[in-house]
Amino acid sequence: MSKFCSNCGAQADDTAAVCGNCGTPFELAADPAPTAAANIADKLKKLIVPIVAIVVVLALVFGGIKIFQSFGPKGAVRKALSAGMNGKAEKLASVISIKYGEKEKDRKKAAKNLDFYLTESNQKKYKISYKIKDVKDLPSDELEKIQENIAEKFDKDEDYVSDAKIVKVQVTVKNKVTKENAGMYKGDYSRITRKVIITKEDGKWKFYGYYYGDDDDD
Repeated sequence: MSKFCSNCGAQADDTAAVCGNCGTPFELAADPAPTAAANIADKLKKLIVPIVAIVVVLALVFGGIKIFQSFGPKGAVRKALSAGMNGKAEKLASVISIKYGEKEKDRKKAAKNLDFYLTESNQKKYKISYKIKDVKDLPSDELEKIQENIAEKFDKDEDYVSDAKIVKVQVTVKNKVTKENAGMYKGDYSRITRKVIITKEDGKWKFYGYYYGDDDDD
């Protein structure tokens, strides 16, 4: 292909930038109009960017909530119950009180024997869920007893246990139909409420045990 100079009319190669006869520059050809496929790709990019941004924000929000829920007395209860319900003695041993043993092996042994199902169920097949209902301060006289007992037993300062809370937990046990309990309805459930003590030991919240006292909230 070839083209002609608009000044002198001389013929030139289609790829020439200037006229070989008079030196007049040729105008650059305009970029071709974008194709339909390019338009679609551009629209997709504009849609994908905000969607990705929303996903990232949601991930950060829910991740932040999960991290937040892992701290404090409620976090200690969640960790203990989750570990106990799943039979993870090693994980459970890391969140129970020093009262079960100063050495890790002693706490692991205690963790295997702790009844963290809180179910009072005689069924072997069931699904457990729980909800934290309330958190209150442990009465000061009961906190002092815990401080004295741990200080004496493990040769710790009394401020080793700096705080304690009563956490009310509602546990729901849903039955699963098996050959052994075929007469039961799927989804039958029982619901009980338990109170547990969470102690702040050396700056970390730990599961201490069940609360059997009267805190005027039954």
